[in-house]
Amino acid sequence: MRPVKASPLVPAHWSPSCTVHVISLVKREYVRVQISQFLDSVDNSQTGVSVSLSGVHILQKLNGCEWDDETKKDFGFNQYGYDGEDFISLDLKTMTWITPKRQAVSIKHQWDTGKANLEYNKYFHLSYCPQLLRKYLQYGRNFLQRTGRVT
Repeated sequence: MRPVKASPLVPAHWSPSCTVHVISLVKREYVRVQISQFLDSVDNSQTGVSVSLSGVHILQKLNGCEWDDETKKDFGFNQYGYDGEDFISLDLKTMTWITPKRQAVSIKHQWDTGKANLEYNKYFHLSYCPQLLRKYLQYGRNFLQRTGRVT
């Protein structure tokens, strides 16, 4: 196993297993906070939407980006589903949340007023994510197109 290179996020003395463990803990906490914030947004007296915390429910968040190799255009997406149905999604062209659910209209208005979060989403989905995607695609091409003996 190769040592992990030092970076601002990974100190030189950390082992790969330590790094994986810390990343796993951070992701777990991030997911917990995301679910908590989502449920707080949905389950309050202003929205008129009640979320049952008993039983099993499914919250899905799908976000990321695509890059069309032919047109060289980036496409970002950020959307939520709740119990198997579309709930709310961000339109990155208009920078507003859209929803097919009448129950989520007040949440849409609440999230539309969060300008800092909208700006972060714009940056992440239209700039940072596509940069990473192209970088990792290039890594993959370099790996797959390498020549020489396998060691």
